[in-house]
Amino acid sequence: MGEGFMGGAVMKRNEIKKIIASIDGIREGTESFPDLSGVVESMREEEDG
Repeated sequence: MGEGFMGGAVMKRNEIKKIIASIDGIREGTESFPDLSGVVESMREEEDG
């Protein structure tokens, strides 16, 4: 049980890093909104399946 949970936690952590990187890009004035929406979509797909 523990290993499966840890694997999921690591994946979530990587997704969070992607979101933070996208948000940092938006703050810097780059056009990262398409990237951010893509990350959100991929997270929704992971949770569904």
